[in-house]
Amino acid sequence: MAKGKPKKVKTGKSKQAAGKPQPAWGMVSISLVAIAAGALVARAIGADLGKGVIEAGAVLVAWAGLLVAAEKRLTASLGMGLLVVSMMLVAWATSGNGVAAGLVTGLIMFLSALAARQTGKMSTVGSIAGTIYFLFAVLGIVRGLSATEAAQTSAIGFLIGFALILILHFTEITVFPRLIEPRKQSGKASKGSKAAVTRFFARGPGMRYALARGILLGVGMGLYQANGNSNIFWVMIGVWVVLQPAPLATWDKAIRRGIGTLVGCLAVGAVAYFVSGEALTAIAFGLFLVGLAYYPVDYRIFITTLSFLVVTIYGGATEQGIIHWGLLRILDNAIGIGIAFLAAYWVLPGRGKKTEKLLSSKI
Repeated sequence: MAKGKPKKVKTGKSKQAAGKPQPAWGMVSISLVAIAAGALVARAIGADLGKGVIEAGAVLVAWAGLLVAAEKRLTASLGMGLLVVSMMLVAWATSGNGVAAGLVTGLIMFLSALAARQTGKMSTVGSIAGTIYFLFAVLGIVRGLSATEAAQTSAIGFLIGFALILILHFTEITVFPRLIEPRKQSGKASKGSKAAVTRFFARGPGMRYALARGILLGVGMGLYQANGNSNIFWVMIGVWVVLQPAPLATWDKAIRRGIGTLVGCLAVGAVAYFVSGEALTAIAFGLFLVGLAYYPVDYRIFITTLSFLVVTIYGGATEQGIIHWGLLRILDNAIGIGIAFLAAYWVLPGRGKKTEKLLSSKI
């Protein structure tokens, strides 16, 4: 019997991985499909059910599943999807309770920061868990749901997201490169559960960073959940994004976020003089899709389009208007960046080159 050509096995590595980052249009495509599917299901079972929880859950489960290597996609995607759902439910359980939300946020931010500096799967799990919980807790879309509604919407979102993963897996479609790369383990790591716990909670600059991040975001979340002040919301978002393990990395993130926010707010103010209403919202949403695709390429493009969209939505829905909201957004962002700087340069230890290099390698 004649032998055919050996079958090529896909490793899940993108051609873009070794070169310059490219726009992730596949990420935008899968997001739109997940949102559309979630909206259709939500409307079928109840037009107002979930208030976007199903759509958000579907998108995040799909994203989390696509962050893992293709050859391990099914089992890893299942685990990541369940992690997303669990963080959604924790955010729901603490929603509206300032004390509970503050304590849980502080603990999750602390543990996720420690997990992110580990190697392999632990770093990915830490990054995803912290991000998912924070987004659902701070956006508040799970607030007001009953226990049955929370369980139902999170389960439906999971099923939609995982169904998309199954389709992509069996059709062998490459959607977008992995945006979170687990840190590779260097050298021989000591084995045993005791050694693993010791490594996880090792003292040093990383521990100080995790404590600072947990305390700042825990206090911020507690205050926000207690009174719902939108200014606290935006300040906390600034701290969450900008504060990094190394002061130099915090500075770099602050510059890019500051520039993006300023340009986005000024741009929406200028465009609002010529168009308004649904036309402005359509422009803002279209620009945001472009920014989302360019997230792996340049964070400034993403934050510019995000600021444009946020100011358009919130400014158009209030009496103060877009200009007022744009100025507040710039001010709140500056305050959040300032708090992150205080934590990075006054609370976190070590400014030497050795410390910078050590921390920067764990970002």
